[in-house]
Amino acid sequence: MRRIKTLSILAVVSIFLSISCIFSVALAELRGDCPNLSTQGKGIEVYMKGDSPDRDTRTVGRVSASSCAVESAMDLLKNQARKLGGDAIVNVQTECKSSPGSSQDLYFLKGEVVVWE
Repeated sequence: MRRIKTLSILAVVSIFLSISCIFSVALAELRGDCPNLSTQGKGIEVYMKGDSPDRDTRTVGRVSASSCAVESAMDLLKNQARKLGGDAIVNVQTECKSSPGSSQDLYFLKGEVVVWE
């Protein structure tokens, strides 16, 4: 009985988290808080962990982002890199977390912003 109650609570929490993530993205788009992310990060090169650029770099900062879609999280990383004056993001790592009983995943990305030397 106690296990069923715990599972029911977990299911409700995971549904709530999924709905709140979708709702917050949709609300931001309706209010105009989401600029066209796909164009703002243009020119920022991305190198996943284990891959590196063919030129010398200097690290200027670290960035991280999370979103319900990996593409949106990547756009957020690129926008942060642009604000730091970066040319690329290196050592990008991704992590996907899902809630039990939920079809919505949450993607976490992080990396280091670099400039060309």
